[in-house]
Amino acid sequence: MTALYVLLLLAAMAAIGRIIWSLRKIGQARNDSWDEKVIDQLRKGGSDPFQPHDVDFFFAMPDEPTARKVAGILDGEGFRTDVEHKDEIPSQPYSVHALRSMRLSAPDMKSMSRRFTQLAAEVGGTYDGWIASHVDRKDDNSEPIG
Repeated sequence: MTALYVLLLLAAMAAIGRIIWSLRKIGQARNDSWDEKVIDQLRKGGSDPFQPHDVDFFFAMPDEPTARKVAGILDGEGFRTDVEHKDEIPSQPYSVHALRSMRLSAPDMKSMSRRFTQLAAEVGGTYDGWIASHVDRKDDNSEPIG
């Protein structure tokens, strides 16, 4: 009888593990497609993703020391950051805003979103995504070389 309970417990743990794995995969796919959609909307609006854009990244944090810690990490990576107290989400009242000028590529933005989601989760916060400024496409009116 004990062997049967052990077997049922193992089967339940395997089922729970599979559910958690599937939910993580769904969450990652949602973030990945969101990054692609934002870049696609910028392109459709006439923005040139191959030119540097001012990209704003947003985080919500549970307290000021945690927000300052995340801002310090991002500062060390070349972002300009600021921390603000906001009353919008009582459980995460501090906002971290990070700004960097960069080219927009779907693989790079997906990777950054995954990394920032993980960074925020590790400290009890959330990564809220990014937005980018519009950069007009440059017309190439130069003479061919040769």
